Amino acid sequence: MKKKIIGLLFISCVFFSCENEEMVGSKDMPENELPVTVNFDLSLKGGLDMETEYLPMTRSTTDNIKTILNTGFYHKYVLLKNIEGAWYVDKIQSFKITGETMNIGGVRTSVVVRQNGIFANLAMELRPGTYQLVVFLNADALDWKTDNIQEGDLVFKEGDPSTSYPRICTYKMNTTHAPEAIFLGWEIFTGMTNFTVGKNGDVHTATPDRNIEVPLTRKVAEFQLLCKGDPESEYYAFITTAYSLTANFLAKNGDRFCEGLNVLGQAYYNEDTPLTKIGYYCNTYSLKKRWRTDNAGRIYQMPEVNSTDFSIFFLADPENTQGVACEIEVVSLTGQSGERPFNGFQYEGGLVDRVLKANELIGVAFECKRVESDPAIVQLATDNAGNELSPENYLLSPDYMWNQDKYVK
Repeated sequence: MKKKIIGLLFISCVFFSCENEEMVGSKDMPENELPVTVNFDLSLKGGLDMETEYLPMTRSTTDNIKTILNTGFYHKYVLLKNIEGAWYVDKIQSFKITGETMNIGGVRTSVVVRQNGIFANLAMELRPGTYQLVVFLNADALDWKTDNIQEGDLVFKEGDPSTSYPRICTYKMNTTHAPEAIFLGWEIFTGMTNFTVGKNGDVHTATPDRNIEVPLTRKVAEFQLLCKGDPESEYYAFITTAYSLTANFLAKNGDRFCEGLNVLGQAYYNEDTPLTKIGYYCNTYSLKKRWRTDNAGRIYQMPEVNSTDFSIFFLADPENTQGVACEIEVVSLTGQSGERPFNGFQYEGGLVDRVLKANELIGVAFECKRVESDPAIVQLATDNAGNELSPENYLLSPDYMWNQDKYVK
């Protein structure tokens, strides 16, 4: 049996504001059970650094931007309440983040997150009870399945194997240029905490602080696409031009990809039809930014304007420490090479082996072969001996990605 529990969110700090400030208490509580204000600190401080660090130009500093967050009402929280061993949806609410902003690449103004990474104060008026709060940052980058879960729904009953925490969101699909391909351009962070509001107004948590800290962790792996330039040849260099990459990521060894997140912000897998293929689509305005590796002074081109044009994300499960072994099938790589004439190019090569892990980087770098043809032939980037370069020789560190304007020379 479903019970309707209605809670209230209001935002009182400089960091957060909410669309609806009306105070509404639980209809099932006696009038003498007065609500109390419960405050939350949303903390990214423990989950900002990628486990794999590639630093092609400079070392990171504490004042660098660590990630960016959307400014609008694109973040969500889900509040669950326990009633006699059953967890019900008390509230699903969008909220807005404000703070230090920066115009990232001339496209959008975003809240920037530095080393500290704490956002306070998310506050709610709650009546006595036991709760779970789940927070999703950059939630609008995903497709929320509002038909799967609504306020008042029973989502899990302790000791009942027929119930489980349902999927709440999944990838958004590109429907314009590459149907059934994803473009996840924001990092997703989620976190969950349990707490109890006592009848005397006391708030009981695992920490002694009055403000309850909600530690959020990155739930994505990052994929980077780069093009190796040839400083000695205009013909074989990637030039300033619009281009796109369409590819398939194919899981190997009977593994599967995470296809969404459940109501607790955990990885969701479809047990009936496992996700073993992910379509990928990335496009950009032009190739203008340049950077050099520390090794042999190799020059690479990266798309201008917005870092997410060359670096997108895949949902990934931090619990899967081995990652997902996969093959990248390049369906099409379109663009131009050489100043005169303006030749198109195409990829000539087989599947590319990579491992997709949460909180880590993977990527592919391409270069034009020294064959005068139209279209120019593109292959995976190689070293001076013709061997394929390993990713650590070309991947950009997250610090470089978010702080590229001051790094690019």
